[in-house]
Amino acid sequence: MKGRIFMKIINKLHDKLMDIKELRRIERLCHLLEDSSFDPISNPEMPKEVKTMAIVIPVLTMSSGGGSSILRIGTYVASKGVELTYLVQGHKTHEDIKTLKKNASISIPDYKGTFKLFEEHDDHYDICMATNWLSVYYCKQLNGYKTYFIQDFEPFFYDVGDEYMLAKKTYTFGFHHISLGPWNLKQIENNVQDVHSKSDYITFPYEPKEYKMVDRDYMSYRTKNKFNMAVYIKESGRRIPAIIQYLLKETESKLKEHGIELNVYYYGLKKDVKVLSGTNLGLLTKKQLFELYKKVDFGMVASMTNISLVPYEMLATGLPTFEFKDGSYSAFLGNDTAMLIGFDPNELTNRILEVINNPQQLIDMNSKAMNQLKELSWEKTCEEFYKIITSGSKLNG
Repeated sequence: MKGRIFMKIINKLHDKLMDIKELRRIERLCHLLEDSSFDPISNPEMPKEVKTMAIVIPVLTMSSGGGSSILRIGTYVASKGVELTYLVQGHKTHEDIKTLKKNASISIPDYKGTFKLFEEHDDHYDICMATNWLSVYYCKQLNGYKTYFIQDFEPFFYDVGDEYMLAKKTYTFGFHHISLGPWNLKQIENNVQDVHSKSDYITFPYEPKEYKMVDRDYMSYRTKNKFNMAVYIKESGRRIPAIIQYLLKETESKLKEHGIELNVYYYGLKKDVKVLSGTNLGLLTKKQLFELYKKVDFGMVASMTNISLVPYEMLATGLPTFEFKDGSYSAFLGNDTAMLIGFDPNELTNRILEVINNPQQLIDMNSKAMNQLKELSWEKTCEEFYKIITSGSKLNG
């Protein structure tokens, strides 16, 4: 009896919490829209000389790959003598700025640029850059040539509804689109009408200085019966956390029938999040992540929308990597540089057994991956970006 009363109380509290959460969501969107319009902008001519630039950003977390990309580009632009300002969107305080600066220092220790609250923006910047769909609505309020750094096709992050429609609408505002890789521009072309924006893309990179090749004995896999796997996972639908956990839990069980022990180490979640099996290591620094890559035998990540930085980093260390057929991986790195799988545990189990018994496949895969990665670096990608904003040159057609 007491148990049922307790559960009723818990359910009511849960419903109340959900009501409050929904109300706050609506309030946030309404506040966003108060000063917004859905009309396309009239973008001025690109400046002949770029002396000042504002980058409108959301909250930066320590483990944010997208945030690191923004900081790398901002730092490169600042190194060219441009006065670079990060304008923090939303209802933030100067205490929030301190936290953001701390997270930025952890992510990119030598980052350049100044953090300010959005409300403290200057009257004019030569270049104004939005970095996610929410920031577009803020960036529209600034005075200057407007660009939109697109790291993913964000409508796919949501069910069809408020956020989906508002995110989709941002591609019609007339900002100069600068996409991280060509995949996003293809999604915009296929899914959005009335797009009249100039568009460029820059090469999707990784940082070779941070993730070095690890000396691995792939041939020893034939004689091992215990394997460790690092798995990048987030509480985000595009990282398919439920599918991955189900897939690996079942695969662990199936491999045991073959005398193989698979130990899974998840990272990217908060430390207190429970997982179905394996170990949750929480959020890791770059140094901790590299140490993990050195100790494990396989890696896994799901790039279901625009490709993640993670598979590049895994491959750079020589880590045999599992990605998904239904994602964007093959559009960037082909079909023969990683082990592409579906959602069936039998398929994953058989693929693991196949490469364990024939590790020459891993050697060949690694060689092909290195050929793909050898020309990539953030230095080159940032240079591409800088050429676009300073000359308007269409580097990639």
